[in-house]
Amino acid sequence: MNYSTRIGVILAGALAAAACGGGGSVSIDDLPGELESAICGRYVRCGVYASMAACKAEVSSDIAQLQASIAAGRAAYDGDLVGDCLDALGAASCDTTLENARVTPASCDEAIKGTVADAGTCFTSQECVSGNCDTTNCGMACCSGTCGPTIADAAIGQSCASAGCVDGAFCNDANVCEALLAANAACQNDAECAYGLTCAADVCKPAANRGEACLDGSCDDLGDRCDDASTTCVALSGVGGTCSAGFAGLFDCQRPLVCNATSLKCENPPAIGQACQFSCADGAFCNDANVCQAPQANGATCNGNSECGSGYCDDNATPSVCADEPICN
Repeated sequence: MNYSTRIGVILAGALAAAACGGGGSVSIDDLPGELESAICGRYVRCGVYASMAACKAEVSSDIAQLQASIAAGRAAYDGDLVGDCLDALGAASCDTTLENARVTPASCDEAIKGTVADAGTCFTSQECVSGNCDTTNCGMACCSGTCGPTIADAAIGQSCASAGCVDGAFCNDANVCEALLAANAACQNDAECAYGLTCAADVCKPAANRGEACLDGSCDDLGDRCDDASTTCVALSGVGGTCSAGFAGLFDCQRPLVCNATSLKCENPPAIGQACQFSCADGAFCNDANVCQAPQANGATCNGNSECGSGYCDDNATPSVCADEPICN
């Protein structure tokens, strides 16, 4: 799993976390650093990353669009609720099946509110009172849309054909919201099972945590992996720790470490000019020739954001090129 992310909207879809207030007010200018600290604090605590520095090198916050929306009066920012929400992000459980890791707290939903009424012009859903900006692809980076009506979550027993379900429910095959399933119930995926349960062999079962048997070869704690030899959940390996041969070894090490295919030990990622397999050290990307390369200047062709010094690969151009990320206003 690649845990690096580019966060253009506050809380990155909220990473679903636990509600625990008291974080204090966070200004819009301090938001990028505070957001990175909250996310990385959880990832380091859970053993996903080897250090805060390593995490912050890969997790970046881009709030330019949010700042433009606020400056234009199309969104309102509540620093107190943002502080509560960031506390929630940092405190979320490492066990991804628990309620506080699956349900977005109210503070995150309320921290930024749109001010544009229904039928008004919008660029992002956060600008709408309804939270629903209907846009169509105009062939450019910025496509304006229209604020649609509020789409409320459907209650248990109601149709979810065009809406999400309330917390504690899922949308079943008949497009009806159904209460989360209890242990031993038949299931198709983890989202259908009650909090603390996972869907393994098509049945809801207690989550597989560290030291316990892997269910379907997977573990539910963020910083865990399934050990092939013992078939139990163990912590991701640090520098010098063991990793598996082949593709499986790509997921055995803490970020940003990589598995040495010869020694089967986790080690620091390759630097510019060195051979690579998918990932490189901070400040480089793995190119098509499997060599670590420095990020490119604007105007260079690219396949993804990591290849650009600006952190943005414009796929509206043909071919895609590195560019400054546009601010829609």
